[in-house]
Amino acid sequence: MSGYYAQLRKGFVELGIECVHIPIQAHRFAYDEAHDMGWPARLARFFVKRRVAVPEAAHWRRRAWLVPVTLTRVILFVWAVRRFDVFIMGGGSSFFRFWDLPVLRWLGRRVIYVLHGTDARPAYLDGSFYQERHAATRQNDLDPPPLDDEFIDAYVSATAVRHRDVRWIERHAHTVVCGPGFAQLLDKPFVNFAAVGIPFSPPDTRLPEPRPPDGRVRILHATSDMVGRGTRITRRIIEELIERGLPIDFIVMTGQPHLRVLEELQACDFVVDGQWADTPMAGFATESARFGKPVVMGGYYAANVRRDMPPETIPPTCFTTPDQMQTTIERLVLDAEYRRQVGDEMRRFVLEAWTPRSVAAKYLRLLKGSAPESWWNDPHRNLYHLGGGLSGDRIRAIVRAIVARHGEQALLLDHNPALRDMLMAFVRETRN
Repeated sequence: MSGYYAQLRKGFVELGIECVHIPIQAHRFAYDEAHDMGWPARLARFFVKRRVAVPEAAHWRRRAWLVPVTLTRVILFVWAVRRFDVFIMGGGSSFFRFWDLPVLRWLGRRVIYVLHGTDARPAYLDGSFYQERHAATRQNDLDPPPLDDEFIDAYVSATAVRHRDVRWIERHAHTVVCGPGFAQLLDKPFVNFAAVGIPFSPPDTRLPEPRPPDGRVRILHATSDMVGRGTRITRRIIEELIERGLPIDFIVMTGQPHLRVLEELQACDFVVDGQWADTPMAGFATESARFGKPVVMGGYYAANVRRDMPPETIPPTCFTTPDQMQTTIERLVLDAEYRRQVGDEMRRFVLEAWTPRSVAAKYLRLLKGSAPESWWNDPHRNLYHLGGGLSGDRIRAIVRAIVARHGEQALLLDHNPALRDMLMAFVRETRN
């Protein structure tokens, strides 16, 4: 996520606008940390780093470090308010756990808040939360693990926190940017995340030449979480195609260095991402587009995307529902011209619509109030209820358990009765 804002800063600088990117906690990939972010930021980051280094068990030491962390954060806030007119925040970030948003607004500063997914989805529709809670018990991609009362309560509690934070952000930010596929908790109009885009510029990396054609089709699946991406299901549907005689080499990568992944990306013919995406193009798909590699994105949201997004804002991946993934993969294997066409369209899209400069220019349009009406979404028309990173069966099991223990009100969807009723109708369905 830090890479998003580092690239956005690059875009503003290209437009001749002063911009500073301040990741308050150093990122392991050191995104954009070469530029001078100012001494208050460096001081604040120093004390955050020292506090993070203290073991969780050392409660009093961590509390002691909280004093300089808070003081330097105040210094950073005052410095930033005096220097900048606009604040773009996202991914749960703020100076003081969102309490600074009304202060910034009162001081006449413009605030744009970007929701990236996990900070906006209900926890019971969020694959990331599922993976965290069930890391010790999950066994496969197909069957939901048993849900005990502690886990059910954790889903309810996390959803309540996200609901509270989203309401506060909606109230105090001038503009909220969010994807329609993960906007279930929103109550006010927001700007479509895809209409603004992911700022992307290819890294300066030397890679080997693409492999010569050998009559076989090389498919890459790279992920840091094989369960959350549905790797077992993807492997099964590709093995079925191989059994039918299709000339496929299927490469699965997990936990590999970034350069090694880029090398394999250069060598492959196309990419298969996860099974349950709620956006038509995420980070790895954007990187794949740099090489002109088609990407198959599976997700229930594929059935809704053309209703929620203007055609020109939809990234040209092969975004398909999970039940159509095998058909889509088969077509890409058999039709080299189709692969080339999709890859060219994806590459053109990210190198034109999603460059740092073009994305920064869109943020300027939001600030000037000149963004077209088509960029905006009404959350009350959002009827997508199947989340991201979770199979339908998992969602059904989790929501059933929540409703049985806490009632439908615990879903926190009363602001959108049509969406709540659609989710409950899905939950009451019997699994085929």
